Amino acid sequence: MRDLKRDKEICDKATKGKWRVEKTYHEESGYEEFIKKIEIICRNGVITAMSWSNPAEADAQFIASAREGWPYAIDRAIAAEAEVERLRGQVEKMKNCGNCKWFQDKGECVNPKNTEQDCEYYRGNFWEEDE
Repeated sequence: MRDLKRDKEICDKATKGKWRVEKTYHEESGYEEFIKKIEIICRNGVITAMSWSNPAEADAQFIASAREGWPYAIDRAIAAEAEVERLRGQVEKMKNCGNCKWFQDKGECVNPKNTEQDCEYYRGNFWEEDE
């Protein structure tokens, strides 16, 4: 399992700003269609360059896109994990509330022994109502 917070720290330490790919083609006759060098560029200059014969453009695009895409995905994953934990906590509270064992349809108690006052208490303390 990956450590998303550590991955995010790595992203945050990378050169800031949008990255783009610039290609340079061979100038020799017969090789003009082949890429000679690919550079990952930001406003501060070259981040990295691939200068072997015909470097993989897809790899360069991946590197440049990851600069913004990976931190965004990590932030969303961390937020989703936090929301799952919050919801698990609410479910545990509802399961162990002492009167109702399970609820349906936003708090309608399936335990006929509960009073309306009991159900109002559980609705107000164990989940948010939709506005």
